[in-house]
Amino acid sequence: MRDALEHLITQIKNSEEYTRYSREKERVKQHPWLKSRLDEFRRINFELQNTIDGEEQFDKLQEFELEYEEFQRDPLVSAFLEAENDLCRMIQSINFEIVDALDFE
Repeated sequence: MRDALEHLITQIKNSEEYTRYSREKERVKQHPWLKSRLDEFRRINFELQNTIDGEEQFDKLQEFELEYEEFQRDPLVSAFLEAENDLCRMIQSINFEIVDALDFE
């Protein structure tokens, strides 16, 4: 089992999604003020999506999007967020396939 997991991790690290994410992360790190703001953006986004439900969540997310709309237009920010999202989707897909194959409820 451990060998299979290590192989999967290696495959993920060799994927285009992870390579792009790593590259964009390094680009953002070259601008500490931008990285700090990006970390704040990601933290708030995570909290909004995981702590509030229903219509209030929709309203808060709309406010959040408007507040950070210009920030997200920054080419470094948008490239990083897109790469991060693609990597997360890949990992989520792997997780779904494992759960589905195991008929885990």
